[in-house]
Amino acid sequence: MSVRDQARIRKNKLEVWGQYLELGRAAYELGQFNIGDKMLKAALQESGTDMEMCLALAAVFEEAADTLLQNKNQEKAERLFKKALSVYDRVSNDTTNAKACCVLYKLAELSIERNKHEVALRYFGKALIVSRRSHSLPAQLHLSLLKNLAAAWSRKGRHDEAMMVHNKSLQVSEGFERTSTP
Repeated sequence: MSVRDQARIRKNKLEVWGQYLELGRAAYELGQFNIGDKMLKAALQESGTDMEMCLALAAVFEEAADTLLQNKNQEKAERLFKKALSVYDRVSNDTTNAKACCVLYKLAELSIERNKHEVALRYFGKALIVSRRSHSLPAQLHLSLLKNLAAAWSRKGRHDEAMMVHNKSLQVSEGFERTSTP
């Protein structure tokens, strides 16, 4: 197969994938979650391990999950956050590790809201592991995510867990201050 044929096939694949992606996004925005699921599943199958496609798809999964959270549909939102996480894992690198870390924190917060405290701790632990692997997660963002997580634990009356996360945020803050001062 010639290079020109390969380029044409790639272009067609991208067009089909882009249509699935846009239809999925639009369906979620209109509240047609079943159609959105089907379109995004098709986009996922088309993306393979292509970095650009996977990053765009994971972003759409996150957007759709946020839309579901606004509609108080936490169960489906959790499922979409997990799909975004699996896409980031598919093309794991420093950038996707930082994004995966943010999704893990969102899943931890969502689990706290759904009173799944042990599940939240597992997500929190995974987020810490991924954040150590990621060199592109800014300390300020990491600190902000930890503070949000500690606040979520406090709201639920789980003060031991909130204190554990707060202590971790202090460690991150100290590390940030040490690296930012000359």
